[in-house]
Amino acid sequence: MVYLINKQVKNTKGLINFNSNEALFFRKKFIEIFYRDELKSLKKKYYFFMTWSWALRNEADIPYIDYHLAPIGGGSFVNPKKNHIINYSSRNFIDKIFRRKNLNRIYDVISVLRPTPEKGFKNLITAASKIYKRKNFIKFLIIFPMVSDNDYYGQPNRYYTNLVSDYKKFIKEEHRKYFTLLPINTLNSNYMLHKEQMCNFYNLSKICILPSIIEGGNRAVHEALLCGCPIIYYKNVIGGVGDYMNKSNSISYNSEIDLPRKIEIAVKNYKKFNINQKETKNLVSEVYQIPKFKNILKKIYEKDNENFDENIDLSELDRKLDCHKINLPIDLRTGINSNNIKNFSSFYKYLCILLDKRPSLTKILLIKIFEKIFFSLRFLKYEIFYKSKKEIRK
Repeated sequence: MVYLINKQVKNTKGLINFNSNEALFFRKKFIEIFYRDELKSLKKKYYFFMTWSWALRNEADIPYIDYHLAPIGGGSFVNPKKNHIINYSSRNFIDKIFRRKNLNRIYDVISVLRPTPEKGFKNLITAASKIYKRKNFIKFLIIFPMVSDNDYYGQPNRYYTNLVSDYKKFIKEEHRKYFTLLPINTLNSNYMLHKEQMCNFYNLSKICILPSIIEGGNRAVHEALLCGCPIIYYKNVIGGVGDYMNKSNSISYNSEIDLPRKIEIAVKNYKKFNINQKETKNLVSEVYQIPKFKNILKKIYEKDNENFDENIDLSELDRKLDCHKINLPIDLRTGINSNNIKNFSSFYKYLCILLDKRPSLTKILLIKIFEKIFFSLRFLKYEIFYKSKKEIRK
């Protein structure tokens, strides 16, 4: 997931933001050697930034990257002196659309999360089940993006494929009117929710919950804060979720056992939370953060005696940094509505596009051979590890 923030012009260096998903394209030297010349040529014309949508966990060095954008609580590198972190991520540039509205908060709890194992989806379902057993009919709204059934059910290691079965198992039929699952189509961008609609959902909810055990900065909970929605989050979450959380705007829980009680407490006392809207906007709204970030970039350029483009486009960084805004050619992407670079050969082709040069067919062929070996070995390694882990659980 890559985004060209600012194109290089004659006397001004450009700026490319890569995503942490692209780290392997820089690290795997036995493949990187085939496009090393292109990377070196591009480095003369561009700054390379890398945004971490995920928690840094003592990461090894990533060659070529000038600066990393990551939340302050998001972790670190094994060698921090060689990897410069700027305390920014998509959560610091939330669209001004997200604001407080005077709406009747008809949902007690809202959660916006992907159906993946680390997101704690099941803990949310079982917590609701326990709450309903106590005759406390708290209304949940769970919004989650969905891929195709083939991708979803075909990758049990990647997705929480027991979502529907666990929902039916733990949420009794008479209680399902209180627990709303709202899947969002990610196969066609025409059916995605608009930001204004998401803003309305937050404003219709009393509390926002993030049950993840590992995250980056997480944009959703900060959108919720701007809409006046206090947060419930896992106390020991790995990543930067807790950076801006305090007793006035959030409550944490210690374990899945503790979660139902904390949900009940938060919902009952949601009016007692006192979110400092001015402070929140100052930390996470694009209105306040874009000028600050622009100043940081300007200082980087000045330090290196480079000309800075005062007209640099820093709009929509809440989507661009995590690469949810599409700018890659369709043949280089993993899907129609994805901005993920498909593979090593696609990465090489993209470098050639930026350099305005024709890709070498010989290089493409060699890269494809080596990437096939790499992905095959990685698949075998994962299959052996995953299956042995499964056997141990049995």
